Amino acid sequence: LMSDIDHLNSLRTQFVHLFIEDQGQSQDYGLYTHVEYVGDEYLANRAYPADSPIYKTVNFTFNRLEDRLQINADGSPVDEDLFERNLEIKSGEDHRLLIEMLDALNDPDANPATVLDTYFNENNVVTWLAVNILLGNANTVFENYYLYNPLGSKKFYILPWDYDGAFKTENNPDDYSGQEAIRRRMEYGVSKWWDSVLIRTWLQQTGSYEKLVARVKELNAGKLNEATINGLVESYRPVIQPILMSQPDLQYMLGTSDEDKLVEWLAETGEMAGRVQTNHDNFINDPGWPMAFALYSATPGAGTVEFSWAPSFDFQGDTISYTLDVSNDPAFSSVVATVKDIPNTPVKTAGAAASINASIDSSVLTTGTWYWRVIASDSANPQEHWRPAYSRIAVDGEYYYGAAAFDMP
Repeated sequence: LMSDIDHLNSLRTQFVHLFIEDQGQSQDYGLYTHVEYVGDEYLANRAYPADSPIYKTVNFTFNRLEDRLQINADGSPVDEDLFERNLEIKSGEDHRLLIEMLDALNDPDANPATVLDTYFNENNVVTWLAVNILLGNANTVFENYYLYNPLGSKKFYILPWDYDGAFKTENNPDDYSGQEAIRRRMEYGVSKWWDSVLIRTWLQQTGSYEKLVARVKELNAGKLNEATINGLVESYRPVIQPILMSQPDLQYMLGTSDEDKLVEWLAETGEMAGRVQTNHDNFINDPGWPMAFALYSATPGAGTVEFSWAPSFDFQGDTISYTLDVSNDPAFSSVVATVKDIPNTPVKTAGAAASINASIDSSVLTTGTWYWRVIASDSANPQEHWRPAYSRIAVDGEYYYGAAAFDMP
């Protein structure tokens, strides 16, 4: 499916019917997907420069992570085990360019357009994001992609990896209630990638969103459309169906009887192409909510509590305003202070990220733990076009979204 998509180097993949022989006895292990290993062989197979750095992302969003991503003067990791908690090293020994790129990308005083042009290929970035949108592969914010840095170049390229979560669609967040509705609104559309410093920085550049829309349309008109995907599904079906419909795979298929399992599988594979079209339509008809944003800090002071958060962003250019709530419970069933109509006027100081700031009178708060949230809404339709902050806290084993906690002394 991805081999003919420009600007995105895919991995060679095969279906394998696996048998393992032990002491002359052969055991059938069923159907597997054999995916090319990304490492030195990947480089050699493509005549790419040997020893080029390649990293597999693990809970990585292009933040600097100074406490983990530390290198020696020669570019080797200070602590490789600690380094690989976020970036597994698959090739290369000198990681100075990686740190240089992350320093530049996270420098609040740097020119973002210059940084992006220096260290990334825009066609690669926009194609990777467009493919994930069309395929509904949401689990690519923190992981499930590689970074390839050709030796002798400053550029970093995203390589796709692990699409077992693809071919899904997003439902309207308003179809849900409670914390699930808040979580889905927080992550709906491209906002789910807003926590990535790279994607967030790129999307905020003039014209980037329009380029993403154009690329999604282009791919949908070409390789990633219903006709092409249906054709591939039908071509693979006779190859893998006999294996799936026999043991050991059959026991893991959905359904109570063999006939039910076949019906379930045929229905699931038959819906894949339509889901891609649904993802295209949902993106093109995006409701235009402001983007999610980070909550920075809540700081008690002399008579006030000062709150700070990152600015939201609106692709349509609508005016954004904020509502700040403070509650004594994480579900905000008892709000004790509210500040409305906070303007989107970021404060920027040298060496620090831009922030929106507001305060409340601390006399209404007693000693203990309090919770705060911020809602961004736009001027076009503030009752419907709103988004919570990109935040999550755990309280008594339950997750609460769009909120953060602070303590009053």
